[in-house]
Amino acid sequence: MNDSKLTAMPRNEKGYKVRRGNFTPAVLYGKHMDAKAVQFDKVELNTIIRKHGDRARIKIDFEGSESLGIFKEVARDVLTREIFHLDIQLVDLTEELTLIVPIILHGADALTQKKLVLQQNLAEVQLTGRVDQIPNRLEIDVSAMEDGDTKILADLELPEGIVFSEDPDTLVLATRIPKMTEEAEEEAEATEEAEETTAPAEETESEE
Repeated sequence: MNDSKLTAMPRNEKGYKVRRGNFTPAVLYGKHMDAKAVQFDKVELNTIIRKHGDRARIKIDFEGSESLGIFKEVARDVLTREIFHLDIQLVDLTEELTLIVPIILHGADALTQKKLVLQQNLAEVQLTGRVDQIPNRLEIDVSAMEDGDTKILADLELPEGIVFSEDPDTLVLATRIPKMTEEAEEEAEATEEAEETTAPAEETESEE
């Protein structure tokens, strides 16, 4: 869990009125509480989203009490992408849950220099275990990978007690040397044949 925190304020007005006041409407809910209509300062919320993403897990301060909040749904305007509502689940740190965690890759530039293509089959994965032990993201360094290398879920390190919901043999990513398309190969062959055909004629003209 990261150290970021948001303060949730009770909300009595409709969502559109809240948004006019530079706040974002939201709903808090949890196992031991009824759903609560709240609002967040828009600037603070956007800062959190930019830093931790739409699946953030942060401290929520509500009515003087702090809980771990899991962003479950972030609704955005289709055109402006502005957040106009979100649902946050409040949980105990010792609760066991299944959460979706993003997979972040590092070192892709090194593969470009090797003229390798990276194929990522999974951008996120489901992890099950205690909330306080589930990482916010899984990071993979791909810089040392070579042609034909692969990584499956079983290759990724997890904290003790955390398990994948998917099959551990599931392919996460692979690297390969890009192959020429059939059309490109045909064009290359046609160019070679043309060069072989015209070369003798050019040599004859130069001899004359």
